[in-house]
Amino acid sequence: MPKIKMEDLPLHQDRHYLLYAKNHYKIFEEDGTIWGDLKKIHAHYYAVDDKYITNRDITYCLLSVTMKIVDPIDWINFLSDIDPENCWRVMFPKDANAYDFNEAIVSKCLSLMRFISVYDKDGNAIANLGKPDPSILKPSKKEN
Repeated sequence: MPKIKMEDLPLHQDRHYLLYAKNHYKIFEEDGTIWGDLKKIHAHYYAVDDKYITNRDITYCLLSVTMKIVDPIDWINFLSDIDPENCWRVMFPKDANAYDFNEAIVSKCLSLMRFISVYDKDGNAIANLGKPDPSILKPSKKEN
């Protein structure tokens, strides 16, 4: 489980990636792939047209976010999980021809982000991620 001090996480920067990882946005909405969705989030944050964003840009950004939440010892597990021999751990077919290094990294990063707790053990909010922004992607459910 990732360990993080919420005060160390710049939520203004990363919050939409976290909301996406936590299923607050509909997935595969933009072009039927995770890349289309993440390009919309990336374009929103960096104020750039998504046609200029590459999968590698997104990979580096999500690695940067994940580096803030994963303990150094957990990087061994991270690297093991994205290895082509272990790619089934991040829900990829074991077919080496279907393996995509960037996709494996992004899937693992989102998986780790999903489990970041924004509440303490007593149920009190540690951080407020805010609401999904429908101008970026469709929210997965109606927000109150």
